[in-house]
Amino acid sequence: MQYIGAPVSRASLNLRLSVYDVAVAVISPLAAIYLRNGDLWSPDVQTVALFFFASVGFSIASFAVFRVGDAIPRYFSIVDAVTLLKAVVASELCTALALFTVTRLDGIPRSLPALHAMVMIACLLLVRGGQHLAARRAGMERTSGKTVTEHLILIGVNDFSALYIKHIHAQSKLRRRVIALLDTSNKWVGRSIGGVRVYGPAAHLGALIEEFSAHGVVTNRVLVMKTEAEALGEEFCQDALELCSQLGIEMTFLPLFEELNAKTEVINLQVSVETLERHIVGLSPRRSAYFKIKHIVEFPISLLLILVGALFYAPAISLALLDVGWPVLFWQWRIGRGGQEFQLYKIRTLRPAFDRHGGKIPDERRLSRAGRFLRKTHFDELLQLFNVITGDMSLIGPRPLLAHDQPAMPAVRLMVRPGITGWAQVNGGTSLDAEEKEELDAWYVRNASPWLDLKIIVLTFGTLLLGERRNDHALALARADSDRSGATEARRATPAAGEPLSASSRVPAGHLNSPPASFSEAR
Repeated sequence: MQYIGAPVSRASLNLRLSVYDVAVAVISPLAAIYLRNGDLWSPDVQTVALFFFASVGFSIASFAVFRVGDAIPRYFSIVDAVTLLKAVVASELCTALALFTVTRLDGIPRSLPALHAMVMIACLLLVRGGQHLAARRAGMERTSGKTVTEHLILIGVNDFSALYIKHIHAQSKLRRRVIALLDTSNKWVGRSIGGVRVYGPAAHLGALIEEFSAHGVVTNRVLVMKTEAEALGEEFCQDALELCSQLGIEMTFLPLFEELNAKTEVINLQVSVETLERHIVGLSPRRSAYFKIKHIVEFPISLLLILVGALFYAPAISLALLDVGWPVLFWQWRIGRGGQEFQLYKIRTLRPAFDRHGGKIPDERRLSRAGRFLRKTHFDELLQLFNVITGDMSLIGPRPLLAHDQPAMPAVRLMVRPGITGWAQVNGGTSLDAEEKEELDAWYVRNASPWLDLKIIVLTFGTLLLGERRNDHALALARADSDRSGATEARRATPAAGEPLSASSRVPAGHLNSPPASFSEAR
């Protein structure tokens, strides 16, 4: 299952450490030493003390980094258990590495870190099990607090909403995902249920929808638990209905576990490459054979570039952290080959769009000096090399677009993996309109070769040094090639009157009314 990250202005550095987790961090190394040696101070007091303080420090740091205290114990799930395991493993690795650097692990049994890890994970799970049982015994009735998917925002945090989230998770075939929770109070803001975070009070609904849209996540439906409708009040419900109506979003009042009506049309863009080719004969009569081996060629090059780029990661991230703030990473869901969604990462260059109260920050205050520098040098794009390694992107290809930015006939660009740079970017970039970029990208799909990719790489460095320059000759060549290769087949491929277009040639219905990110990281 894929999870939706937090929009930037909803993320924070608030570290939540449970007193029980800190107690486990302190007690578990002592318990492991005792179980291993039968004596706390054998064989060497200094070595034992060094192991103790190192393990306690790294354990607490790992708990903070992995935010193990965010999960609500009453709704502890397998997702939270995996997070605990990651924190424990990270803690043990850091402790072993630090002690090996200082003492070469002299006097420390090799089995001690593994024993400590088992003791710590067992204690953490026991603590959460005890909290869960204590909550149930007290009868706590308070609020706890790669396809196109229907995204849901759920208002109301209680036992029913927690079970509903589990129901949605279990029914993955329905292609639905709860991306956010809102509540009538601020008590549980920042906490999570089954991997879904509570972002704020219900009054922040409009701001939250807008933020997710800027990240390529379009909200298709808002669900309000009927048990919460009375607490929200008639005025809020009416305002929320009007807001959803304006945005083309359906709002449903959910009675307990009544099955959700699938009234919203969701067009599946996950069409096979063969289907895409069948529907776009007129627009792209051929695709370069180079694409069959392109990823094999680019994979080792990307690994080398990641190693070289490591020299720039730390300075670029430090600049963003100091001038832009936390978090330093920006993500968006983009559409890739075959209509598959994938998550694209950048170093963040814009300050949050909303303050902590949900108020909108003026656009002119969002782009920082560090952000301008990172954009101009394109250092913010370095992390996309990892998308190349995972197979979501190529080094060279059409730039990946948000769902609502797809052209009317997107099938040509969806035949191949999107790229970090491309033919359109080195022949005008932002000086070209969407139609001109699409013509250049389509020309590249038909004519790609190793030599053309090498030329694009050289031109990319020229663009970084000299700036973008519009190339009308390349644009004329692309248009002439398109007319020459596709005129006859385009008429043959045109659907008859009244025949609907295929899914491969349309933009998802859920994204038609999506507001464009006029001032965002979507570049």
